[in-house]
Amino acid sequence: MNYGLSLRQKLSIGVGVAGLVLLLLGLAMLFSGNPDKYFDLSDGNYSGYQSADITSVEIELGYGDLNVVSGSYFKLDTTAVQTENFSVQIVNNVLKIKYDVPKIDSVYMNNGDGIATKFELVLPNKLYEDIVIKSFNGSVSMKGVSCNNLVVDAFSSDVILERVTANQNAAFDSSISDLSINSSTLYSPEIICGTGHVMVMKSTLDELNLDGSFGDVKIASCMLTGSTNLKCGAGNVSVMLLGNRDSYGFSFLKGKGDIKVDSKSYKEFDDTSSQNNILVDGSFGDVTISFYE
Repeated sequence: MNYGLSLRQKLSIGVGVAGLVLLLLGLAMLFSGNPDKYFDLSDGNYSGYQSADITSVEIELGYGDLNVVSGSYFKLDTTAVQTENFSVQIVNNVLKIKYDVPKIDSVYMNNGDGIATKFELVLPNKLYEDIVIKSFNGSVSMKGVSCNNLVVDAFSSDVILERVTANQNAAFDSSISDLSINSSTLYSPEIICGTGHVMVMKSTLDELNLDGSFGDVKIASCMLTGSTNLKCGAGNVSVMLLGNRDSYGFSFLKGKGDIKVDSKSYKEFDDTSSQNNILVDGSFGDVTISFYE
Protein backbone atom coordinates (compact mmCIF):
# COMPACT_ATOMS: atom_id res chain seq x y z
CA MET A 1 0.00 0.00 0.00
CA ASN A 2 1.20 3.52 -0.83
CA TYR A 3 0.86 5.86 2.15
CA GLY A 4 2.70 8.78 0.47
CA LEU A 5 0.91 11.98 -0.55
CA SER A 6 0.20 12.72 -4.15
CA LEU A 7 1.54 15.87 -5.81
CA ARG A 8 -1.96 17.37 -5.83
CA GLN A 9 -2.33 16.72 -2.09
CA LYS A 10 1.06 18.25 -1.36
CA LEU A 11 0.16 21.35 -3.38
CA SER A 12 -3.18 21.68 -1.57
CA ILE A 13 -1.49 21.50 1.84
CA GLY A 14 1.16 24.01 0.75
CA VAL A 15 -1.45 26.47 -0.48
CA GLY A 16 -3.43 26.08 2.75
CA VAL A 17 -0.39 26.71 4.94
CA ALA A 18 0.59 29.74 2.86
CA GLY A 19 -2.93 31.13 3.15
CA LEU A 20 -2.91 30.70 6.94
CA VAL A 21 0.45 32.49 7.21
CA LEU A 22 -0.83 35.39 5.09
CA LEU A 23 -3.97 35.62 7.23
CA LEU A 24 -1.92 35.78 10.46
CA LEU A 25 0.39 38.39 8.95
CA GLY A 26 -2.60 40.45 7.89
CA LEU A 27 -4.08 40.34 11.39
CA ALA A 28 -0.73 41.32 12.89
CA MET A 29 -0.47 44.30 10.55
CA LEU A 30 -4.03 45.30 11.36
CA PHE A 31 -3.42 45.52 15.10
CA SER A 32 0.17 46.74 15.17
CA GLY A 33 0.89 48.40 11.83
CA ASN A 34 0.45 51.86 10.42
CA PRO A 35 -2.78 53.28 11.86
CA ASP A 36 -3.48 55.17 8.63
CA LYS A 37 -4.56 51.82 7.16
CA TYR A 38 -7.48 51.40 9.50
CA PHE A 39 -8.47 54.92 10.47
CA ASP A 40 -11.19 55.62 7.94
CA LEU A 41 -10.71 59.31 7.22
CA SER A 42 -13.80 59.55 5.06
CA ASP A 43 -16.63 58.73 7.44
CA GLY A 44 -15.84 61.35 10.10
CA ASN A 45 -16.45 58.89 12.93
CA TYR A 46 -13.73 56.94 14.72
CA SER A 47 -14.47 54.64 17.62
CA GLY A 48 -12.34 52.23 19.62
CA TYR A 49 -9.18 52.28 17.51
CA GLN A 50 -6.28 51.15 19.73
CA SER A 51 -7.66 53.26 22.56
CA ALA A 52 -6.01 51.07 25.21
CA ASP A 53 -2.62 51.85 23.67
CA ILE A 54 -2.94 55.66 23.80
CA THR A 55 -0.60 57.14 26.44
CA SER A 56 -0.31 60.70 25.13
CA VAL A 57 -2.25 63.05 22.86
CA GLU A 58 -1.03 65.69 20.40
CA ILE A 59 -3.57 67.89 18.61
CA GLU A 60 -2.72 70.61 16.11
CA LEU A 61 -5.59 72.51 14.51
CA GLY A 62 -5.36 75.36 12.07
CA TYR A 63 -9.07 76.00 12.40
CA GLY A 64 -12.10 74.68 14.29
CA ASP A 65 -13.75 74.18 17.66
CA LEU A 66 -12.21 71.39 19.75
CA ASN A 67 -14.03 69.68 22.63
CA VAL A 68 -12.09 67.08 24.66
CA VAL A 69 -13.91 65.13 27.37
CA SER A 70 -13.30 62.04 29.46
CA GLY A 71 -15.50 59.01 28.86
CA SER A 72 -15.71 55.24 28.99
CA TYR A 73 -14.47 54.64 25.43
CA PHE A 74 -12.51 56.35 22.67
CA LYS A 75 -14.44 58.33 20.10
CA LEU A 76 -13.75 61.09 17.62
CA ASP A 77 -16.47 62.92 15.72
CA THR A 78 -15.81 65.62 13.15
CA THR A 79 -18.06 68.15 11.46
CA ALA A 80 -17.36 70.16 8.30
CA VAL A 81 -13.75 68.97 8.02
CA GLN A 82 -11.88 68.87 4.73
CA THR A 83 -10.49 65.33 4.73
CA GLU A 84 -7.53 66.19 2.52
CA ASN A 85 -6.20 68.45 5.29
CA PHE A 86 -7.05 66.08 8.17
CA SER A 87 -5.03 63.18 9.58
CA VAL A 88 -5.30 60.82 12.55
CA GLN A 89 -2.49 58.52 13.65
CA ILE A 90 -1.25 56.55 16.60
CA VAL A 91 2.55 56.66 16.60
CA ASN A 92 4.52 55.13 19.49
CA ASN A 93 1.35 55.17 21.61
CA VAL A 94 0.77 58.88 20.89
CA LEU A 95 -2.56 59.86 19.35
CA LYS A 96 -1.82 62.55 16.76
CA ILE A 97 -4.67 64.62 15.32
CA LYS A 98 -3.84 67.32 12.80
CA TYR A 99 -5.93 69.67 10.71
CA ASP A 100 -3.32 71.27 8.49
CA VAL A 101 -5.09 74.38 7.26
CA PRO A 102 -3.00 77.34 6.06
CA LYS A 103 -3.21 80.11 8.64
CA ILE A 104 -4.28 82.71 6.12
CA ASP A 105 -7.12 80.44 4.95
CA SER A 106 -8.35 79.63 8.46
CA VAL A 107 -9.71 83.12 8.92
CA TYR A 108 -12.25 82.54 6.14
CA MET A 109 -13.05 78.88 6.60
CA ASN A 110 -16.65 77.80 7.17
CA ASN A 111 -16.77 75.03 4.59
CA GLY A 112 -18.70 77.33 2.27
CA ASP A 113 -22.12 76.64 3.83
CA GLY A 114 -21.93 78.25 7.26
CA ILE A 115 -21.49 74.93 9.13
CA ALA A 116 -18.93 75.27 11.93
CA THR A 117 -15.89 73.00 11.86
CA LYS A 118 -15.88 70.89 15.03
CA PHE A 119 -13.83 68.12 16.62
CA GLU A 120 -15.42 66.11 19.44
CA LEU A 121 -12.87 63.85 21.15
CA VAL A 122 -13.72 61.39 23.93
CA LEU A 123 -10.67 60.02 25.76
CA PRO A 124 -10.95 56.90 27.94
CA ASN A 125 -10.92 57.88 31.60
CA LYS A 126 -7.30 57.36 32.70
CA LEU A 127 -4.11 59.28 33.42
CA TYR A 128 -2.24 60.37 30.29
CA GLU A 129 1.43 61.28 30.17
CA ASP A 130 1.28 64.31 27.87
CA ILE A 131 -1.57 66.27 26.31
CA VAL A 132 -0.45 68.96 23.86
CA ILE A 133 -2.98 71.16 22.04
CA LYS A 134 -2.12 73.84 19.49
CA SER A 135 -5.02 75.82 18.09
CA PHE A 136 -4.61 78.76 15.75
CA ASN A 137 -8.19 79.90 15.15
CA GLY A 138 -11.28 78.52 16.90
CA SER A 139 -11.87 77.35 20.48
CA VAL A 140 -10.63 74.70 22.90
CA SER A 141 -12.71 73.06 25.62
CA MET A 142 -11.52 70.32 28.03
CA LYS A 143 -13.51 68.59 30.74
CA GLY A 144 -12.64 65.83 33.20
CA VAL A 145 -9.25 64.99 31.66
CA SER A 146 -6.15 64.02 33.70
CA CYS A 147 -2.52 64.01 32.62
CA ASN A 148 0.98 64.59 33.94
CA ASN A 149 1.92 67.35 31.50
CA LEU A 150 -0.50 69.71 29.79
CA VAL A 151 0.35 72.28 27.10
CA VAL A 152 -2.25 74.52 25.46
CA ASP A 153 -1.01 76.99 22.86
CA ALA A 154 -3.92 79.11 21.63
CA PHE A 155 -3.47 82.05 19.30
CA SER A 156 -6.99 83.15 18.43
CA SER A 157 -8.79 80.37 20.30
CA ASP A 158 -10.59 80.87 23.60
CA VAL A 159 -9.81 78.10 26.08
CA ILE A 160 -12.14 76.62 28.73
CA LEU A 161 -10.98 74.00 31.24
CA GLU A 162 -13.23 72.28 33.76
CA ARG A 163 -12.20 69.53 36.22
CA VAL A 164 -8.82 69.15 34.54
CA THR A 165 -5.80 67.76 36.40
CA ALA A 166 -2.14 68.22 35.47
CA ASN A 167 0.04 66.42 38.00
CA GLN A 168 3.48 67.73 37.00
CA ASN A 169 3.40 70.71 34.62
CA ALA A 170 0.90 72.90 32.79
CA ALA A 171 1.57 75.66 30.27
CA PHE A 172 -0.89 78.05 28.65
CA ASP A 173 0.08 80.57 26.00
CA SER A 174 -2.60 82.86 24.60
CA SER A 175 -2.19 85.79 22.26
CA ILE A 176 -5.63 87.28 21.62
CA SER A 177 -7.59 84.59 23.47
CA ASP A 178 -9.46 84.30 26.77
CA LEU A 179 -8.59 81.54 29.25
CA SER A 180 -11.10 80.13 31.75
CA ILE A 181 -10.19 77.47 34.35
CA ASN A 182 -12.77 76.01 36.73
CA SER A 183 -12.57 73.32 39.44
CA SER A 184 -9.15 72.13 38.31
CA THR A 185 -5.87 71.11 39.94
CA LEU A 186 -2.71 72.24 38.16
CA TYR A 187 0.88 71.81 39.30
CA SER A 188 3.58 74.23 38.13
CA PRO A 189 1.20 76.07 35.80
CA GLU A 190 2.68 78.78 33.58
CA ILE A 191 0.18 81.22 32.12
CA ILE A 192 1.33 83.67 29.46
CA CYS A 193 -1.39 86.22 28.83
CA GLY A 194 -1.93 88.27 25.71
CA THR A 195 -4.69 90.74 25.06
CA GLY A 196 -7.37 88.38 26.37
CA HIS A 197 -8.68 87.87 29.90
CA VAL A 198 -7.90 85.09 32.38
CA MET A 199 -10.47 83.69 34.84
CA VAL A 200 -9.61 80.95 37.36
CA MET A 201 -12.27 79.71 39.79
CA LYS A 202 -12.47 77.07 42.54
CA SER A 203 -9.09 75.59 41.62
CA THR A 204 -5.77 74.68 43.22
CA LEU A 205 -2.68 76.08 41.53
CA ASP A 206 0.70 74.96 42.86
CA GLU A 207 3.79 77.05 41.98
CA LEU A 208 1.82 79.34 39.65
CA ASN A 209 3.81 81.57 37.30
CA LEU A 210 1.58 84.15 35.60
CA ASP A 211 2.88 86.64 33.06
CA GLY A 212 0.16 89.22 32.45
CA SER A 213 -0.11 91.53 29.49
CA PHE A 214 -3.09 93.70 28.49
CA GLY A 215 -6.00 91.57 29.68
CA ASP A 216 -7.47 91.45 33.18
CA VAL A 217 -6.81 88.48 35.46
CA LYS A 218 -9.33 87.20 38.02
CA ILE A 219 -8.55 84.37 40.44
CA ALA A 220 -11.53 83.55 42.66
CA SER A 221 -12.01 81.01 45.48
CA CYS A 222 -8.67 79.36 44.76
CA MET A 223 -5.74 77.90 46.67
CA LEU A 224 -2.33 79.17 45.56
CA THR A 225 0.19 76.79 47.10
CA GLY A 226 3.97 76.94 47.09
CA SER A 227 5.65 79.95 45.49
CA THR A 228 3.38 82.04 43.26
CA ASN A 229 4.72 84.67 40.87
CA LEU A 230 2.28 87.26 39.50
CA LYS A 231 3.91 89.50 36.93
CA CYS A 232 1.22 91.97 36.04
CA GLY A 233 0.97 93.83 32.76
CA ALA A 234 -1.34 96.68 31.78
CA GLY A 235 -4.43 94.80 32.97
CA ASN A 236 -5.75 94.55 36.51
CA VAL A 237 -5.33 91.48 38.72
CA SER A 238 -7.97 90.44 41.25
CA VAL A 239 -7.25 87.51 43.59
CA MET A 240 -9.62 86.00 46.17
CA LEU A 241 -7.82 83.30 48.15
CA LEU A 242 -9.25 80.48 50.22
CA GLY A 243 -7.99 80.74 53.78
CA ASN A 244 -6.94 83.77 55.76
CA ARG A 245 -4.19 86.36 55.62
CA ASP A 246 -1.95 84.31 57.92
CA SER A 247 -1.93 81.42 55.42
CA TYR A 248 0.17 83.39 52.92
CA GLY A 249 3.39 85.34 52.73
CA PHE A 250 3.79 88.24 50.31
CA SER A 251 6.48 90.14 48.48
CA PHE A 252 5.53 93.22 46.45
CA LEU A 253 7.70 94.95 43.87
CA LYS A 254 6.90 98.57 43.24
CA GLY A 255 4.89 99.18 40.09
CA LYS A 256 2.79 101.93 38.55
CA GLY A 257 -0.46 100.43 39.77
CA ASP A 258 -1.88 100.05 43.25
CA ILE A 259 -1.48 96.85 45.30
CA LYS A 260 -4.11 96.17 47.95
CA VAL A 261 -4.35 93.33 50.47
CA ASP A 262 -7.55 93.29 52.51
CA SER A 263 -8.19 96.87 51.36
CA LYS A 264 -4.76 98.04 52.62
CA SER A 265 -2.50 99.60 49.99
CA TYR A 266 1.15 98.62 49.57
CA LYS A 267 4.00 99.78 47.40
CA GLU A 268 6.85 97.60 48.56
CA PHE A 269 6.55 94.79 51.09
CA ASP A 270 8.42 91.58 51.86
CA ASP A 271 7.27 88.88 54.27
CA THR A 272 7.72 85.43 52.74
CA SER A 273 7.94 83.35 55.90
CA SER A 274 4.93 81.20 54.97
CA GLN A 275 4.93 77.92 53.04
CA ASN A 276 2.64 79.65 50.53
CA ASN A 277 4.26 82.83 49.24
CA ILE A 278 3.03 85.23 46.57
CA LEU A 279 5.40 87.54 44.71
CA VAL A 280 3.63 90.41 42.94
CA ASP A 281 5.20 92.63 40.30
CA GLY A 282 2.67 95.43 40.06
CA SER A 283 3.69 96.83 36.67
CA PHE A 284 0.95 99.15 35.30
CA GLY A 285 -2.21 97.40 36.46
CA ASP A 286 -3.84 97.39 39.88
CA VAL A 287 -3.61 94.29 42.09
CA THR A 288 -6.30 93.43 44.64
CA ILE A 289 -5.96 90.48 47.02
CA SER A 290 -8.70 89.36 49.38
CA PHE A 291 -9.52 86.23 51.39
CA TYR A 292 -12.45 83.87 51.73
CA GLU A 293 -12.77 81.35 54.57
